[in-house]
Amino acid sequence: MTDLSKRGLNQLEKTNAWELWRKGKTLSEIGFTVDRHAGSIFGVLKLKGGIPPVQRKSRSSSLSLQEREEISRGIFIAVSLRFQCTGRTRIMHETI
Repeated sequence: MTDLSKRGLNQLEKTNAWELWRKGKTLSEIGFTVDRHAGSIFGVLKLKGGIPPVQRKSRSSSLSLQEREEISRGIFIAVSLRFQCTGRTRIMHETI
C-alpha cells in the first residue's frame, strides 16, 4: 500500500477490480492487486450490488461533438435550425 491518502479508484482500477471479482477473487486479493484496502474495493462493488455496470456506448444515430458545436454556435448567433441543417439530412430528420 503505497499512498493511502489517495481517495477513490480510477477507471482502470475499477475495471480491474470488477474483472477480479467476476473471477471469484476475495476483496483482500483484489485490494492487494490494485494496491488498495479491501474496504475501498468493497465500496466500489457495493454501489452496484456486486453486479458490474454495463459499458456505456453512444448510439450511431446520435450527433457527434462537432455537429452539436455547429448547432450550438448557430443558435448563439440566431440562425434557425432549419437553415443550419440545410444539406444535412441526418441532422434535419433527427433534431427537428
